[in-house]
Amino acid sequence: MTQYIVSSGVQSGISLNDGDTMSVFSTGTASEITIFGGGQEIVYDGGKSKSSVVSGTKVTSAGITTVTHGLETVSAQGTSYDTKVKGLGHEVVLSGGAALNTSVEGTLYVSSGGSATSTTIFAGGNEIVSSGGKETYTVINHGRETVLKGGTSKAAEIAKGGTQYDSGSSLDAYVSGGRQDIDGGTSISSLVTYDGEQSIVGGRSVSTTLGNNIGAGYQGLTGGVASLTIISNRLSMQEVFSGGISVGTKIESGQEEVDGGKASGTIVDSEGTLYAVSGGQVIGTHILNGIEIVSSGGSTRNTYIDSGTLKLAAGGSANGGITFAGSGGTLIVHEQHMPSAVISGFEVGDSIDLSYVPYSTSDSVSVKSPGIVTISAGGKDYNLHIAGATVGETDFSFGSGSVLTRDGATQPSFLRPAVSAAAVTNGLEEKVVLTSPAGVAASAIVGPVTSAIVGQAWRPITALTVHQEHLAQLFSSRSI
Repeated sequence: MTQYIVSSGVQSGISLNDGDTMSVFSTGTASEITIFGGGQEIVYDGGKSKSSVVSGTKVTSAGITTVTHGLETVSAQGTSYDTKVKGLGHEVVLSGGAALNTSVEGTLYVSSGGSATSTTIFAGGNEIVSSGGKETYTVINHGRETVLKGGTSKAAEIAKGGTQYDSGSSLDAYVSGGRQDIDGGTSISSLVTYDGEQSIVGGRSVSTTLGNNIGAGYQGLTGGVASLTIISNRLSMQEVFSGGISVGTKIESGQEEVDGGKASGTIVDSEGTLYAVSGGQVIGTHILNGIEIVSSGGSTRNTYIDSGTLKLAAGGSANGGITFAGSGGTLIVHEQHMPSAVISGFEVGDSIDLSYVPYSTSDSVSVKSPGIVTISAGGKDYNLHIAGATVGETDFSFGSGSVLTRDGATQPSFLRPAVSAAAVTNGLEEKVVLTSPAGVAASAIVGPVTSAIVGQAWRPITALTVHQEHLAQLFSSRSI
């Protein structure tokens, strides 16, 4: 049993065996120390340990160490450089301590007030960031990072085989083939690509981008909220299951599937597709040039069609209103039962495809009641609620292919100024508020209610920029 004291200068090339200890003080440096099971290295305030190998150790304050079956503890004002934590080895960074360039195949624990920077986690490795702890620039290669409630991870790269479990806060994560699991935490500005995945069980994701020009990404919600997600690769997908909510998703390329969950304010661009399947509820969609498909059991409410397509499959429902907001929009109804939604803005260049209504040259179109367009075909009458249709109007045509169009002068479509968005909280729940330049506002709750709200004012917590160009009326009510 040998005790080494390094109070000044450099001590190098020492092996610490079972029962051996080394104490490194403020002006001392330990270099290339090998610590076996039962050995102990204690690095006090200001001391340094460089390029050590640890197999059963306790390092207090500062050290660069390889830990195998041991424990390294970095305490206040101590710094650990280039530590390697292997096997059953543990490194613990206490309040005021810091770990730099740590290589983890064992366990790195960053406690409250501690920090770790440029950590690399390999297969079998685990980094735990506790409440008040901070980690920056982690690379997760086949290992995992666990961010507990109150902990923070910034700019983590999650490679294939790597996983980040987030119950705290994750900022600017790069999910490159790996997986980010959000359960009670918050992820902001993540990029998911190279077939990476973001899974939201609880908590929320804000401004996640799924895919880019070099790879696709996936986001699945079985709970919690995803706000302002951007889908930008044709193979990328967002799935919203029962209990999940998406707000303000923009589909540039790829698809969003709402299967039992809710989606509000989705924007569907030219290469995008939005599906509402059984139990899925879609509210305030703006279809620019893409397509929204509502399957059996799914529903859409207050939909805006610019130059895109809304397709109602058999058993799918449309409620509230369907607004043709541009020119060249298409509504497809794949059943003989007409939608109950009021159709507005239907002008020259727009079309309603009623392919399940039999067509013949003897069919007729008439307006016998204000706002009700009647198509008489095959011995039956089919009624569509089209706002602005006047009794006796003859501008509607039902032609080959069972397509309804409108003739006459084109009426100008309404302008859609940009909508601003902000996240607000009253301490009990959170919501995203969309506001038009005219001051018209609508909101969607994005956080769980934890108790009754009594007289608490909403206050802003984050300023956000929304990509959509439609008015705040995309929400038909003030909450989902």
